[in-house]
Amino acid sequence: MPQVNSHLNSANQQSNWPRGKVLGGCSSINNMQYVRCDPHDYYNWNLSDWSFEQMLPYFKKLECADEKFIPKNEKYRNHDPNQGVMNVTMFEDANELHRLFIQACESSGFRESKDYNAQESLNGIVSMSQVSTKDGKRWSTASGYLLPLIQRKNADILVHAHVCRVKFDQQKQVTGKNRNV
Repeated sequence: MPQVNSHLNSANQQSNWPRGKVLGGCSSINNMQYVRCDPHDYYNWNLSDWSFEQMLPYFKKLECADEKFIPKNEKYRNHDPNQGVMNVTMFEDANELHRLFIQACESSGFRESKDYNAQESLNGIVSMSQVSTKDGKRWSTASGYLLPLIQRKNADILVHAHVCRVKFDQQKQVTGKNRNV
């Protein structure tokens, strides 16, 4: 869709947003950035069941923050490798351009954060990026959720399938599914 006030350098003011129709979805093709969103954005949505406080336990449940690079913070983060399935770390080697960018932001009034996902607000924050990687390799949702299931006898992984609906019972167990293969 053409944009009025953005993408001014793009043809027809449009940009390409590819979707990941692969195991792991977009996490298998995206930039691997791990950003939860500014906590205030959740409040601005005015959705009672989607406040930042209500979402935070799920963020902590899904992630395993690398304690070597991401400071411990029990309120906002999970560092227990036996709990979270999505690995979150930071690149080990900040190159000179990264450092210069952060210094330029700081000289313009921003403050550096060692963990922007453990902040009350992202306004005025600059940081090295947190990424979904493990041992230097991309860590997609397929890596975290599907790979551990491959050996299970009660799990099938279908490719080229389009799920239309998943039905759950009262115990949140899958009881049926509709799909096109």
